[in-house]
Amino acid sequence: MTSTTRASDIRAPAGQCRSCHAAGLERVLDLGAQPVADWLVDPTTPVGAEAQYPLALDLCRACALLQLAEFPGEEDIDGHVHGSAVSTMIAAHDAAWADEAVARLGLKSGRVVMEAAGGGQGVAAALGRRGMTLVAPARSPAKPVDLVVANHSLPHAVDLDRAVADLVAPLGAEGVVAVEFHHAARLLTETQFDLICHPHRTYLSAAALVRAFARHGLTTLDAAEIAVHGGSVRMYARRGTGPVGASVDRVIAGERAVGLGGSATPVGLAEQVDAASTRIRDFLHQARFAGRTVLGYGAPARASTLLNHCGVTAELLPATVDRSAVKQGRALPGCRVPIHAPDFLAEVKPDYVLILAWTLADEIIEQMSEVRSWGGRFVVPLPDVKVVP
Repeated sequence: MTSTTRASDIRAPAGQCRSCHAAGLERVLDLGAQPVADWLVDPTTPVGAEAQYPLALDLCRACALLQLAEFPGEEDIDGHVHGSAVSTMIAAHDAAWADEAVARLGLKSGRVVMEAAGGGQGVAAALGRRGMTLVAPARSPAKPVDLVVANHSLPHAVDLDRAVADLVAPLGAEGVVAVEFHHAARLLTETQFDLICHPHRTYLSAAALVRAFARHGLTTLDAAEIAVHGGSVRMYARRGTGPVGASVDRVIAGERAVGLGGSATPVGLAEQVDAASTRIRDFLHQARFAGRTVLGYGAPARASTLLNHCGVTAELLPATVDRSAVKQGRALPGCRVPIHAPDFLAEVKPDYVLILAWTLADEIIEQMSEVRSWGGRFVVPLPDVKVVP
């Protein structure tokens, strides 16, 4: 299961879907050449020195999978890890998911659980604290696994079908897979184009995963939409055949309404992205014209995609801040916006703080309430530019 984060996985033939391997993919968005979003750079590196790769999004109408179009050099880019990082909200989310799984599946102390690589192991750690026996990610563990968790790690797989096979392989006869992922439907309806980056090969829907699970002998029991990461879906599937759960059908119906699920409904994402990008640029230009200072908060992969596609450089956004010490002193690739520690905000006292890690906006606004002490205001860039009162 470590293969869910490796770009050297066996992949579908060129031009075919990364899950069902159907041909005839439909291009829904082209963001042009972009640097790899989380390959931070030394601020002194000459501008343009970092490698750039095509970044485009295709839709497979056959299985409802949104996916990154194949690009040269893909084998050199691995998936990144989703973890609690410096977010207390995400750490709490992982713990709550562990509680839910224990209650929902009736897990007793000693049951064997595994979290797939690439999810940060936060859910596994929480399950371990609740008495479960943890095994490291592997295709062939020493004993059958009762529960395999994939916490936002499946989208990193070059070939989704292979990644699902790796999830299923260690399961026991009654084993369950629990998966959480950014919801492709929310990407479309809320114009979350900043989610798109080279390490994310797929943008999952419930419809696409139900089909992939069925090919590997799993029946999807339940699906629920949750707010984390800007809108996600959590699904449970068990070995064996049977009817798909009613909650799964409800989520899939919503996906069909926005152009997923085999529908001929136009997606229209490119037009939405153009409009959203214009709003973000206009806000920054207007703030500069008015003599207002804008700094960013956060340096996630999302920030690189958003700023580079919008054509925002350090001229419009002189800096961003991040709680991760590993990122401080570096710069976002392409746009070259430097990254400082959060106390830089108190030094500069900007008029506006643009929350680039906007899916954590509530937590950030609470943590950085000092910004309001000098009259600073927070700004959320997506799905629309919003100045928080």
